[in-house]
Amino acid sequence: MGSRQQLAAERSAAGQTIAWIRLAGRAGGAAAAITAAGLLFWTLVPLTVGWRPEVVLSGSMAPHVAPGDVVLVASTNHAVRPGQVILFVDPARPYRRLLHRVVSRNPDGTYVTRGDANPSADSTPVPPGNVQGMARLRVPWIGLLVYWARQRAWTSLVAVAVVLAAGTVLSRPAQPVGRHRYRPARQDGVRA
Repeated sequence: MGSRQQLAAERSAAGQTIAWIRLAGRAGGAAAAITAAGLLFWTLVPLTVGWRPEVVLSGSMAPHVAPGDVVLVASTNHAVRPGQVILFVDPARPYRRLLHRVVSRNPDGTYVTRGDANPSADSTPVPPGNVQGMARLRVPWIGLLVYWARQRAWTSLVAVAVVLAAGTVLSRPAQPVGRHRYRPARQDGVRA
C-alpha cells in the first residue's frame, strides 16, 4: 500500500512540475506574441500614410539603429537639414542603398553624410536626386529574420524555429491520461 501512495505522490509532483512548465511556456508565448503583434502593428500601420519599411542590414548607424531593426521611411519633397537621417542610393555604389545621418549641405546642393558608428563622413557627397526618403520611425528587432537570412545566420533561424515549436507544444492544453481521459458517452438508446 505504501508503494502505491509513494507512486501517486511522485506522479502528483511530476504533474505539478509539468503544469508549471506549461504555464511558464504559455505566459512566455503570450508575451512574445503580444510583443510581436505590437511591433508588427508599428511597422504596418504607417504604410497607410505612405511610409515604407526598410530592414537595416548593417551596423553603421549603431547604437541608434541596429541590424535587424525596421526603419519607416517617408518620401521627402523638401530640402533635408543636417541631423536628419535619410535613405539614399549610394553614389559610390549605385546598386546599394544607405541609411545615414546628414552632416552638412555643400554649396552645390549635395549632402555630406555619415553613419553614427563611422569615425568619418562618407567619401562621396549625395546628390539630392539620390535621396529616397527620410527616416521617421524605428521599430526594433522586427526585421531580424530577414537580416539573419541575408547574413546566412542559420543557427539563429533554427533557434527561432525551435523556440516557436516548443512554444506551440507547451501552449497545447494538457490531455488527461489513464482512467481520467475523456471517453464519449455510450449511445445505447434514446433517453428522455
